[in-house]
Order: sequence, then structure tokens, then C-alpha cells
Amino acid sequence: MAFFHASTLQRRDRNRIDRLRNNEGNWVHKQEDILRLIEEYYMSLFTSKGSTNLQDCINKIPKRVTESMNNDLLKEVTEEEIKQAVFGMDGTRAPRPNGLSGQFYQKHWSTIQKDVCAVVKDFFEKGHIPNEINETQVVLIPKIKQAETLNHLRPISCCNYIYKIISKVMVARLRSIMDKGPLSPYLFIIAAEVFTILMDKALKTSGQIINLEKSGITFGNQIPIQTRVNIEEILNIPTWDEPEKYLGLPVQWKRSKSKSLDWIMEKVDGKIERWKENLLNQAGKEVLIKAVIQAIPTYAMSILKFPKSLCNKLSAKVAKFWWRGQWKEKGIQWTAWTKLCTNKKEGGLGFKDFHHQNTAQLAKHAWRIIKNPEAVWVRLLKASHFPNCEFWEAQSHQRGSWIWNSILQGRDLLKSKAKWNIGQGKRVKVWKDNWIYGLNQPLDKENNEDLRVKDLISSSKEWDQAKIKNFFPAIIAEKIIRTPISRIARQDNLIWPYRQDGNYTVKTGYHIAKKRRGKILERQALNKYTFGGSLARNLEYENSPKD
Repeated sequence: MAFFHASTLQRRDRNRIDRLRNNEGNWVHKQEDILRLIEEYYMSLFTSKGSTNLQDCINKIPKRVTESMNNDLLKEVTEEEIKQAVFGMDGTRAPRPNGLSGQFYQKHWSTIQKDVCAVVKDFFEKGHIPNEINETQVVLIPKIKQAETLNHLRPISCCNYIYKIISKVMVARLRSIMDKGPLSPYLFIIAAEVFTILMDKALKTSGQIINLEKSGITFGNQIPIQTRVNIEEILNIPTWDEPEKYLGLPVQWKRSKSKSLDWIMEKVDGKIERWKENLLNQAGKEVLIKAVIQAIPTYAMSILKFPKSLCNKLSAKVAKFWWRGQWKEKGIQWTAWTKLCTNKKEGGLGFKDFHHQNTAQLAKHAWRIIKNPEAVWVRLLKASHFPNCEFWEAQSHQRGSWIWNSILQGRDLLKSKAKWNIGQGKRVKVWKDNWIYGLNQPLDKENNEDLRVKDLISSSKEWDQAKIKNFFPAIIAEKIIRTPISRIARQDNLIWPYRQDGNYTVKTGYHIAKKRRGKILERQALNKYTFGGSLARNLEYENSPKD
């Protein structure tokens, strides 16, 4: 408890804004002067300079919203829409300016429903929102250590929950319109369509300007120095020698994948070294490992397949921190780290295995690709990486990006453990897909015969039992015949059988990935001692990228 209290005090001191530099580079110290500087900065930032006539730009945009879409957007807001917005948001976030968290609205909805719905409906009918609802707390979060200017601070707005309900209703309506037709891809490219045609005109009419302090140029090694200097002078933008991160990831990557991710190890080291272990007991260490250390690589893991060597280094680093004593004395590792990564019911502590967590998070992206084939970002991926086949059959290649090849490794988990519900049977391969009732694996992943499940279904939408019994062994034929077929001619549907709703989650994916790996190791050991080291034909392997 003493550790967390001390950490809170340290964080409060570290994040307190005691001084800032103004536009002239001079320090501003007094609280009232700092507040005035912040106000003037954001007033200038969000105020258009010059004419704000956007009509020339707007005239270039063709109409995409039909009358029917517009009527859907303008229709009266229902109480059911408002309720879905209230319960569709995380209620555990920090309380807002009025002190009421989302949990308050959700728990007492039956009591406050009438008043909340009246306020929301009033906004959509009159276009007016009361000042007390519009009140927002703005928190400035440092982007870097020892922030000096307002460019080094990121504003975070903490809005009242009713304000967020109104926003949620609006977003839900827009999403429903986007799903109906050509508006969805159009919203994605609208900025490019306007600013590509009228870049200069848009800058003048909108009053917005490029922030040169946040802009930079990077050059390849083959670009001559003089050419770089000329480009800098023309654009009036400096060169970034070592570009910072963008959206949480480095802008440039090194050839070695492990070296490209060194920043994660550095961040973990920095956290561990700052913690005063003389104030920590094992329970405190457990909380810090789960809530802080194992959360550091989460975002990068959802996009990139980490080299196994890096996962092992991270695990070793965390294990060393867990076992060492006070004053950073080297401790005795009383049990294997893999044991500590099992859940508490099995005698472990529930720490995450980085390798399996990485696989589970990548599988989430693969799941989204499968379930949202018409999404713009999926269509872009298809055009560039698998234009002539489905995502399920897409192949990795040496020249493919690290991100693309990583997503395919997440897909491999789905291919082995997700299950197909049979509709027409056109998408499902008999040998390579997991679809048979009572059989939790493909029949033969090595068989390249392109036989589809539709070839086993008769014209009456029943199994062709004669063909099946003649083609498969009796035990397999029986399972196939017991596999249900949809009575309506709908598409084959991929489900995640480890959840009742059939949707994939990282949590269940992680546990399945661990069990899958355990079974692979058991089979390898069995084959080693039973067959003199030869491996069975259908053993599965989890590949990690080479460093």
C-alpha cells in the first residue's frame, strides 16, 4: 500500500505543470499566467485565420446521401436508441465534471430514464445543449518527459456522460447509414477527394494551416545531401534524423525485428528500475506486472508478430523482477515461469505468456477481416495482398510487409480452432477447414484437393449420405451426417465455438492458443519416444518470425 501511495505522489509531482515556455521561448511560472497562456494557445489553434468560405470546396463534392438516408438521419430519436447508447459505453471510466460516472446512469436507469431521454430528445429537436451539460474538463497529458511547451502536451477532454450519450446516438445513426451503400467508402476518401483537388484553395478558405513544428521529412540513404537541403528549403520543413513514434509505433523500422522493438524493452526496464521494491510485497508486484508491465507491448502486439527471442527476453525480465528480493537482490526462482503463467485454479498466478498473447491479439485482426469483407480497409488489403483469392487462402511472402505476415499468423489460430456453420457449403473446404460436428480439427490439412462441402450436399439441401458413406470411413461419415445444415440458403458462417455468441475475443483466444501449444508439445514428446524422433504427419507448428 505504501508503494502505491508513494507512486501516486511521484506521478502527481511529475505531471504537475509548474512552468511553460511561451512563443518567445521565455518561461512562464505564475499559475494565472500559465492558464492564460494555455487559453490563448488553444484559442489561436482552433480559430480559423482568414476567410471561412468553404463553398468552393463543398461544390466539388458530389451528393452521396439519398433522400431515404437523410430521412433516416432526421427521424425522431427513440428511447431504445438512447438506452442502447447508455449501456453501449464503458461505465467504469473516471467521473466527469458533474461527478457522475456511466455506472450511475446504467445502475439507476429505471429511475432517471425519463429525464435523460427528455434532455437527449430536446437536443435533437432544437439543436441546443445546456451549458452545464456541455461543460468539459480538459486534461493536458505530457507526450515526452520534461515537457516545456504546449506542443509537448496532449489535450484530453473529459465530457459529461449525457454529452457522450448524445454523441453515441449520432454515431450509431451515421454507422447505420454507412452500412446501406456507397456512403461508407465515400466517407473514407472524402478528405483525399477534396484536398487533392483543391489543396491550396482549401487551406485559404478554411483558414487552417499546416503545423510545421509537428511536421518533418525523412529521406532514404541514397538521397544526396544537397537534394535534401533543397527540399527542406522549398517545404520549410526540417529533416527528422530519428523520427519519433506515430500512433504508438516507430515511423521507421530497422532490419532486425528485435532491434526495431528495443523501445519496448527500454520502457519495461525504465518502469522496473523506478519502482522502489523496499515498499513492495509480492501482491503489489503481481498488480504492477499485470497492470503495467504486461500492458506495455499490448498495442504493438496487436499489429506485429514479435520474434520469439523478444518474448523470451520480456518473460525473463518480468520473472527476474518477480523473484528478486528487497534492494534489488537476486532472488531464487522457485518455480518455472511457465507455471506462474497458468491460472490460479491450476496453481499459477495468471501472468500472461507474451507469445500466446501476441498470437491471440493478431487473430482479432484476422477475425475482423473475415467478418467485415466490405470494410474499406479490408478491401484495400485484398487489392494489395490477396486480389485473386479469399483471405482464408491468402499466402505470406518474403516481400510482404511485417504487419501483413503477422496477421496471417493470427489467422492460423482461427484456421485450426474456429468452426464453420454450414449454409450452402461453397466457402468451406472438406479437407482443410474445421467444420465437422464432434471433430475439432480439419480432416487433412496436407490434402490439396479442392473439394468443397457443397459437393456433399444434395439438391434438397440434405447430406448426400450415399456419397459420404462411400467416400469416408464409417466413423467420419457418421459425424458428417450429424453435422447440421442451414435450412435457408444463407452463406457459410465462421464462428468461434468457445463463446456462446460465436464471436472471437482475445481473452478466449489466449487460453486456446496456450492449450493448443501444450497439445503440440505433448505430441512432439510422444513421437520422440514412440517413433524414434519422427513426427506425425498432421502435427501443427507455431512459427515465429526469424530475428
